[in-house]
Amino acid sequence: MERCFEARTRAVERATVAAVRRIGSARSPAAARRLLASQRAWAAYRRAECRSRADVREGGSLAGVEAAACRLDLGRARLAALRLRLRAVAGP
Repeated sequence: MERCFEARTRAVERATVAAVRRIGSARSPAAARRLLASQRAWAAYRRAECRSRADVREGGSLAGVEAAACRLDLGRARLAALRLRLRAVAGP
């Protein structure tokens, strides 16, 4: 089950990288740097949050599944937010 979450997460991460690149290329160099800094901060948050969520199952066989599900959920939410931003950058 954990592998399924991880495979889906990799797909979301590829789409996220593509969205960040597209947004960054449409902005000034300074704005692109801030976007990258934001993405790094979000990735750090995701690591910490998902470790914390997995602690609920600490020592159990479901800890890895809990962490993997968390990474997928948060990744999907981040991608949705980036897609909204991409639409705003692209304009009408």
